[in-house]
Amino acid sequence: MKYRVTQPFIAFGKTPEAGDVVELTTEQAESLAGMDNIAPYEIKVKPAPENKTVKKQLGSVRPAPASRKKTAKLSKKTATK
Repeated sequence: MKYRVTQPFIAFGKTPEAGDVVELTTEQAESLAGMDNIAPYEIKVKPAPENKTVKKQLGSVRPAPASRKKTAKLSKKTATK
């Protein structure tokens, strides 16, 4: 299993520094856990965001030009005599 080192140690042919992640057997982990040298390593996975929000633009960024909407042409009535 993987463990995070809380205090540096020299054991089992390894010399990790604090914060390193090491692979140990259960027997090795039990002997080091008694001296508070290791803690279980947990991998935290963030969930995927449900909705993507629109990012705010910085004040220094020029705004994009407004899109021009096409309007329907109105037909003109012809003059009647």
